[in-house]
Amino acid sequence: MTGTTGVAVPGTGASHHYDRVMAAVGTTKESVSVMGDRFALSVLLGSGTSARVFLATDLRLQCPVAVKVLHESLASDARFVAQLRREARLASTLSHDHIVTILDSGATAVDGMEIPFIATEYMAGGSLAAMLDGGVILDPAQTAMLGRQAADALKYAHKEGLVHRDVKPSNLLFDFDGRLALADFGIARAVAEASVTEPTDSGAWCHPVRIPEAVMGRRAEPRSDVYSLALVLLECITGEVPLLGDSPVATMGRRIAESVEVPSGLGALGDALEVATRRDPDDRCTAAELTAMLESACAELGQPSPLPLRPVVVGGDETAELTIDRTGGSVRILGVAPLGTPSAAAVGSPPMVNRVCFRPLKWTPMRQS
Repeated sequence: MTGTTGVAVPGTGASHHYDRVMAAVGTTKESVSVMGDRFALSVLLGSGTSARVFLATDLRLQCPVAVKVLHESLASDARFVAQLRREARLASTLSHDHIVTILDSGATAVDGMEIPFIATEYMAGGSLAAMLDGGVILDPAQTAMLGRQAADALKYAHKEGLVHRDVKPSNLLFDFDGRLALADFGIARAVAEASVTEPTDSGAWCHPVRIPEAVMGRRAEPRSDVYSLALVLLECITGEVPLLGDSPVATMGRRIAESVEVPSGLGALGDALEVATRRDPDDRCTAAELTAMLESACAELGQPSPLPLRPVVVGGDETAELTIDRTGGSVRILGVAPLGTPSAAAVGSPPMVNRVCFRPLKWTPMRQS
């Protein structure tokens, strides 16, 4: 893969943190970085324990995408990078309405180091974590609906031989119409297989060990995903992470010694959550069984009201055109200009030079009903 290429872009203000992050991938707030000769980075959407996520424009498909750029600390681990590439290839074969689609993966050179990236479809509706962090508590009908969608995604992935290992609110994303999709297949397994330790100070859902079997000498398995999803659904209803201790060790201790308490009065939804949260994986339901139980719960509870989505709001109203030269077999940015105004570099350019639209998108949050 080629490295990143910078070019000035109007109307892209950002914070000092954004400056620092963009500098780490070869650009600044006044420029665009093109990764893999295809993805023009625009705005930092967020940063997690394993990567930074950017809004980008796919220069090939002419649409917004999300690009996950791995932290340098993980990129320096050759074993992890090799495992991540294998996992990304496997995850890219998944095709399901409720799994985030992987469009491409690769690496780009930054200061002599190959930094891996993964490009996926952009889920404009934000994450479940954003909703919960904002104090939102979902009603049973809403919880059953999103649980059924996530369980169906796990059912499909497990049938294909893949275990997610990191089902948590920040990995449950929504498009602007409220469709849920499960993100980050492959990254958690790459971390585990490469024996990389992720930071543990980023909140309750960043604890490396969240399932009882993790300290029972058993590897993560399909029913581990079922347990994790059930905990997420309980948080949606109660506003609290079940069996949470003061530290990762305390949380592990509680989840080994205590049974998850499911609120009464939830009917079929409560029955599904009780079976899904049993401490012994052999006593839990499968993802296929959970999907069927949640479908029954949805029928019992009726049509849910729209979810109070929390889209990520990014700045920048201007639309620009990048002048792209593809004559050398790779992308080279010749210039940038406001939409409809060709840059000087475009005048008299050879046939392989073309202009592509680049727009830093701005989303308006939906109001709660």
